[in-house]
Amino acid sequence: MRVCIPTEDDRGFDSRVFGHFGRAPFLTIVDAETGALITVRNPQSHDHRHACHHLQILRAHSVDKVACDGVGRRALAGLREAGIEVLVPGRRTVSEVVTAIKTGQATVFSDSEACGHGHGHGHG
Repeated sequence: MRVCIPTEDDRGFDSRVFGHFGRAPFLTIVDAETGALITVRNPQSHDHRHACHHLQILRAHSVDKVACDGVGRRALAGLREAGIEVLVPGRRTVSEVVTAIKTGQATVFSDSEACGHGHGHGHG
């Protein structure tokens, strides 16, 4: 299982989770079984018109799940249509998020949790 976690920085498992998927400076992708980790710069982190549309990156890295505290409604729908499950990790570091997912403590992101146009989760 490969998980994408939006992060503030590029510090591997110590990276801090960013508050919103589309605006995160980095996308940290972890293989939860093997522990393999890569971090890619989010090319659209400051382009709010196109924020949250990262399916090409996710597909290129065979991502199964996204773990984030905030995501827009359209992005949530697009991720689901692509077969990518979105989880709410409730943790602050990549390491903590991976542990929460492996132990079943991360919950599935609900429609009511999705952000509107205001995207209230601007910072981690």
